[in-house]
Amino acid sequence: MLTKIIIILFAIYSSVFAQRRETILTYDKYMERIESLIPEMKLTASIESNAYNDLIRAKSSGDVKFDLQAGAIGTQNYFEQYNFLPQSTFRYNGFRIGAGFSGLIPYSGTRWAVKIQHDGYFGDFDSGNISFPFDATRRMVLPSLRTNNFKYYSPSIKIEIAQPILRNFFGKLDRYPIKDAEYQLTIAKLKRMIDDNSVLNSYRKLYYQWVMARKLVSFYNDMIKGAKDFENRAKRGYTNGVIDNDSYQNAIRQTLKYIEARDEAEIVLKKVLRNIRFFIPETNTIPSERDWNNTLKNSMNAKIETVPFLESIQGQMAHQLKLRAEYGMTIIKNNSMPDLSIVGNLSLSALDDNGFFNSFASMTNLNYFVGLMFSYPIGGRDAKAKMMEAYASLNAVSADYERVNRDYKIQIGIYYDEFQSYKKMLEIKKREINAIVSKINTQNEKFKQGRIPIDEIINSKLELAKARAETLNLEYSIIRTVMDYNSLVMME
Repeated sequence: MLTKIIIILFAIYSSVFAQRRETILTYDKYMERIESLIPEMKLTASIESNAYNDLIRAKSSGDVKFDLQAGAIGTQNYFEQYNFLPQSTFRYNGFRIGAGFSGLIPYSGTRWAVKIQHDGYFGDFDSGNISFPFDATRRMVLPSLRTNNFKYYSPSIKIEIAQPILRNFFGKLDRYPIKDAEYQLTIAKLKRMIDDNSVLNSYRKLYYQWVMARKLVSFYNDMIKGAKDFENRAKRGYTNGVIDNDSYQNAIRQTLKYIEARDEAEIVLKKVLRNIRFFIPETNTIPSERDWNNTLKNSMNAKIETVPFLESIQGQMAHQLKLRAEYGMTIIKNNSMPDLSIVGNLSLSALDDNGFFNSFASMTNLNYFVGLMFSYPIGGRDAKAKMMEAYASLNAVSADYERVNRDYKIQIGIYYDEFQSYKKMLEIKKREINAIVSKINTQNEKFKQGRIPIDEIINSKLELAKARAETLNLEYSIIRTVMDYNSLVMME
């Protein structure tokens, strides 16, 4: 007997000690862990980062290009005798230094280029004797022409500008990669919000599933304990011939029913723990029932009402997708037009022997051109095919917009109906529990008086246990519905 008492006391002490070691993890701390470790959010962040990089890459079309060249130049030309010019050799060596800037102004479509070049020539010109026909009997012979070690410098500056005025009107096509990348970045941000909120919402609900499963396990453990006591009393009554075997077996069935329900709740609890073990590896951590109570209270007082589609994140994303497709259509239409541009170029140059730097002052040679350039592909089949693709894409995006809008409105209506029904069912279930408790109290009095069999009490207790479990499920359903609604309209 003493040994049994010691074992019981040790078990009680161990249970109390274990409870003291349990750490309560609040909902806020739980979500902090989820958000800091969840891999899905890192993936969505990477997708948004890629969209941002695409925008930077698109804006690189406006970067200024710098070119630089430096090197040696030279030539050697040999001339056969022609008219009075004898065989001659012209040769030179030299250098060339050049630098230039070119670029595109994407917001106006202007293409420009500025190039500075400087050539230096060092060489000679060697010719034989030059003879001039004087008459049929005499020829005048002049000495040979020879120029050695000549030096000439030839600087030049060239400016070119092209401005489209029909196709790519003031940079409409040049701006497209930038504008499209801006749309895609906006869409990526909205999609990240939707995806992150969706995955976080699943873990928000998981926390309250954790609380509910623990509550159910604890509830059924208490019911099992009471049922076993009741079963033992029924056994003594059966042994003493007070109750029949069928009543005793019904008491056993009551205990087994509670054990079965407890095992089902433990399966749910184990599933929850497996899902959060990556984030909550500690085995002595439990959720906060206070957070359950506060969230249930707030959920009961929540309002589920229609939020305009375009005010929701889903609506904004669908709208941006539609705007992007419509913008792409305007680009395709402009791309199918003829190419007409105002073009112009201006160049200054010189050929001087006054020295490298002094030669710049002698750039008096001026050449320029101002006019129009026109081009158009005959047939335009490529443009027609792209136009058809753009129309098909726009129709698909518009149809998807209508689908998302329809599903959004339907889902809000479903959440509203569920919320109202769950609240009504919860109120009814509470009244049902009160009625069953009152019935059991009356049945206990009747049983003591021998007016009813024990089976009626057993059946009523099973009904009570079922009603209380259903109450917990209804409370969770209310919490879940409000969370899903907030996730849909991005409210929290």
